[in-house]
Amino acid sequence: MARRSGHASPATAREGLNDLDDKRVKSIRPLIPPQILMEDFPLTMKAAATVLEGRKGAEEIVSGEDDRLLVVVGPCSVHDVKAALEYAKLLKAYADEASDDLHILMRVYFEKPRTTVGWKGLINDPQLNGTFQINKGLRLARGLLLEIVRLNLHPPDETLADLGPPSSNRPQWVFLQDASSSTLSPLSTPPISFLGELLVPGVSFLPSPPAKN
Repeated sequence: MARRSGHASPATAREGLNDLDDKRVKSIRPLIPPQILMEDFPLTMKAAATVLEGRKGAEEIVSGEDDRLLVVVGPCSVHDVKAALEYAKLLKAYADEASDDLHILMRVYFEKPRTTVGWKGLINDPQLNGTFQINKGLRLARGLLLEIVRLNLHPPDETLADLGPPSSNRPQWVFLQDASSSTLSPLSTPPISFLGELLVPGVSFLPSPPAKN
């Protein structure tokens, strides 16, 4: 009688490993690397100066160096890029008019992390139909941020969710942070995740105070 080997075949080993991770994940599609997204949608020197101006203004108000009021206004969750740009153009006119008294940031949120059912946001589901074309969502989101910055507006973002299954741990923040004037944490959001605790000390700008939705 032939003696049975104690070693599994490569195919059997792969199947066994597949049974260990992401058991409730239907499929995994590779995310575009952040560096490639930034190369496809680059931040110009002029746009970078606008972002820095927005960050500096927010930091000086929060620290008490500037007595203007910091105002965050805009859509809770962007679902229509064209409509968001129309809103930005209208807001820009008022932001210029009120700049002596107000430092206005246009809130631009791309995810709905507190939503347990239904649509999960522009990045996760840009088609609004459950197809979860995240790479398309990332391109739309970054493109919109850059268009808003070109208007000399300062868009903060709410960066809470990870993109991908639990084994990927890739936060949305790394794709968009260079074009954001601040990051906000809503009062209605549960305590920040462990991954968020690790990321926040490394952000290149001052997180704004909690925002009430």
